[in-house]
Amino acid sequence: MPNEHDLETLLAHHPYLISETLNGQIPKRQLKRGRNRLDLAFELAQGLCIVELKKTGLTVDDLRQLLRYCRSWARSRAHTLAEVHYLVGKRPREEKKLWQVAARSKYKVEILYLDEHVPTRLVWDDEKRRYRPQGTIPAPVDYLSLHF
Repeated sequence: MPNEHDLETLLAHHPYLISETLNGQIPKRQLKRGRNRLDLAFELAQGLCIVELKKTGLTVDDLRQLLRYCRSWARSRAHTLAEVHYLVGKRPREEKKLWQVAARSKYKVEILYLDEHVPTRLVWDDEKRRYRPQGTIPAPVDYLSLHF
């Protein structure tokens, strides 16, 4: 069974699965500052984009963890923060509270759900030289699937 590290590895090598704005970017993995360790961080032109990954249903605590990371890195003065950060995981049982906390934050967080916004059943598209969600191109020769 895949774990969070497998998800991190997939998205580090194929960040366009998170967002097209990350296409071609090379992430820093497990970047550490004090007790805070980022799953993925992308140095974009406008600043550091933080991506927090969870293989489970997202919770308010997961979002607060990402927001704590944003505050910590914003104080470091070594990094300017990008406008958008990402929280990736399974759809939560209680979405309303999660979205309320995100809306009140001074940091913009895109909440992405595995198998909805971020595909985990993928096929290789030779022409595009990238993975696509399974079912979007003809019969797969090369495929990848993470089941959480």
